[in-house]
Amino acid sequence: VFCEKPLCLTREELDEIRTAVAETDLPVWVGFNRRYSPLAVALKQALDNLRCPALITYRVNAGSLPADHWTQDPAVGGGRLVGEGCHFFDFFHFLLDRPDGPVTPVEVSAAVVPKGGGVVARDNFVVTVRFDDGSVASLTYTALGHTDLSKERVEVHAAGASLVLDDFVTLTGYGVTLSGASRGNMIRLKRQDKGITQQWREIARALHGEPSRAISFDAVWRAMELTFCAEDTLRGEK
Repeated sequence: VFCEKPLCLTREELDEIRTAVAETDLPVWVGFNRRYSPLAVALKQALDNLRCPALITYRVNAGSLPADHWTQDPAVGGGRLVGEGCHFFDFFHFLLDRPDGPVTPVEVSAAVVPKGGGVVARDNFVVTVRFDDGSVASLTYTALGHTDLSKERVEVHAAGASLVLDDFVTLTGYGVTLSGASRGNMIRLKRQDKGITQQWREIARALHGEPSRAISFDAVWRAMELTFCAEDTLRGEK
């Protein structure tokens, strides 16, 4: 079963799906495609060679949508935190998980720019997550930015090194060597690659019983659970 993100819109739906997966043992994949991007893979490989904890900042210049757009409706699109934020929470897990086990969020805090003064929806927020390995990851999501600014930028800092992923076009390392990097320790793609094509390749391999990096349902569940924790925190629910 393949589902485009988000997998669901409520924690109750997530629990129902988890039960169904356990009962049927069918594979369920969700379109968290960024983890398949070649630059995301290179970033993770570099980070795996550094000692945790890491500090991650992910800025999303999402662009504005009218308040009556279907994605803004919690019952239809989930709102932009649930509907789109799940992408980035999965990315945090992808970067920080280790072969000996996944990381676990231990604290989530959030703040939102209130409506008014040109802000028409609850789509400007910052969510900060502290993980059990000491890492801290922050998502800044805004609909207030200029359209000329790149949509996504990720900065990762660990063990005296820094890595910067700019809009899934370039990855630059500072104090860490990137495999395949050109002069200036940068990997530059000819065009943006957010991993969509590779996602389908990995799912096809999984369907054929071949070794695959297709996302596990456990990883999907953890991304959605973190999403709902962030949503609860944003709404003031502990």
